[in-house]
Amino acid sequence: MITMTVAVKLGPHKEKEFLQFMSSLQEKGKEVKGLRDLKVCQPNKGRNNFDVVYEWEGERDIRNYLEMEHFKVFRGAVAVLCRESEIRCSDFLIPWLQPCSSQRTDGDGGKSQDKGETESLDHSLLIL
Repeated sequence: MITMTVAVKLGPHKEKEFLQFMSSLQEKGKEVKGLRDLKVCQPNKGRNNFDVVYEWEGERDIRNYLEMEHFKVFRGAVAVLCRESEIRCSDFLIPWLQPCSSQRTDGDGGKSQDKGETESLDHSLLIL
């Protein structure tokens, strides 16, 4: 199993819109081959922070997903609704990420690379 986590920090007053979007995306995700689960969690970092956790059967499934419209729509929503985002993946290298690193996008679309530290997820609440 491969886990991909997208940590997002929402812009002001975007929580309701984000959760509605994620609920819709979860429904559509049931049709995505190899996607075991898609959860939205709220970590102990604050009200505007969420983790979107994808669980995959295998590497081929996640590679296919990264090219699908489903993921492109998700990335578009993140760009519009979020001030920051960070992608972490277990046991798999996403082509536009460095090994064991994360990519952050600030609200202006700029990107920066972290130094490869990994972080355990500490969720206070499973939202969706």
